Amino acid sequence: MPVHRHRTRVLRRVDPGATHLGRRVGGPSCFGGQVPAHRWADGALRYILGREYEDISYQELDRQNPEKGEPRTWFYHELTYARTAYGPDKMSLGELAACVMLQALRRAPRGSIVLLDEPENFLSPKSRQRLLHEIIGWSLKQHISVVVASHSPEIAQLLPPASLRTIQRGPEDQGVVISVGGIPAQVSRVLGLKPRPEAVLLVEDGFAKGLLEAVLARCAPSLRHHVLVQDVRGADQVTAVAGVLGPTHPGMHFLGVLDGDVRNDPKYQGPWLAYLPGDGDPEALVMEAITADSKKAARSLDIAWEELDQAVADTEASDPHDQPKIVSESVGVPLSQLISYTARWLEKGSPYRRGVRQLVDRVERLLSPE
Repeated sequence: MPVHRHRTRVLRRVDPGATHLGRRVGGPSCFGGQVPAHRWADGALRYILGREYEDISYQELDRQNPEKGEPRTWFYHELTYARTAYGPDKMSLGELAACVMLQALRRAPRGSIVLLDEPENFLSPKSRQRLLHEIIGWSLKQHISVVVASHSPEIAQLLPPASLRTIQRGPEDQGVVISVGGIPAQVSRVLGLKPRPEAVLLVEDGFAKGLLEAVLARCAPSLRHHVLVQDVRGADQVTAVAGVLGPTHPGMHFLGVLDGDVRNDPKYQGPWLAYLPGDGDPEALVMEAITADSKKAARSLDIAWEELDQAVADTEASDPHDQPKIVSESVGVPLSQLISYTARWLEKGSPYRRGVRQLVDRVERLLSPE
């Protein structure tokens, strides 16, 4: 049985035009000074699996009786780690899958199209990310196009939206529907997975958290599953945390969303900061919303107008931060319902609609920086 053996230590390749100990053995020159393909594959295997193999080799063997459509040869891989050499029977499934996948990429001619079906199988989440890095880097270097069929959220979250497509069964007789991927978490949902947040929005307190969540649910419902709103207790904390985590992007995006009353304060400015609508705190926004047209607010909240009017009057001597809670308790309407009404008012009838749009646009840009 003819055997073509490749050992990384002697630079032997099985293709025509290969080099052997620095000398050409036939065929046209193939690399033009670039790193040989087997050298790339060996380094990629070590990087993907996080193991410093002492030796990586393969044998290309002829198939005795290949089935119709089967390749004429197959590859027997051998790895050496901790001074122990072992073949496919001793490899982990992750090692075997990575060897096969890299072999397919290594042998793909320049300009070709390579179809990879679930290349992430048997790999850890970290190794899946590294595999995708290697696939992208090699395809750009070799000018090949790679189509990856995958259910992996790691792959979906690493690729830009322009490179994502989802394939799913359409309604009734529409057959298969192919859609351009949007925010990676939307793709995860199509895959049947609960998407993790793509971004954390940092706010000053629990009241601001409730208002921002209501505004996003009302004005940008497509974003609400992709962001987590987190109370970090105070404008100084919002500014400090956003300033550190915003530029570093540690696995997800971070943006500070401050109350409107610090919008013009030089202390609270920066590229990783945005502001709730208006020029006051969120409690003041709620009170403005229910008093701007109290009869309309009363109808929407399903209470008597006189009852709401009296509740508002009773808050005049109170701390402004306590006023929405006092109104809520006086009229028997949950505070969350007052906040929800405020979000509708901000979107439809308030003078702050431009500020709402600016805030939503800023969050959208955060999720899709392209």
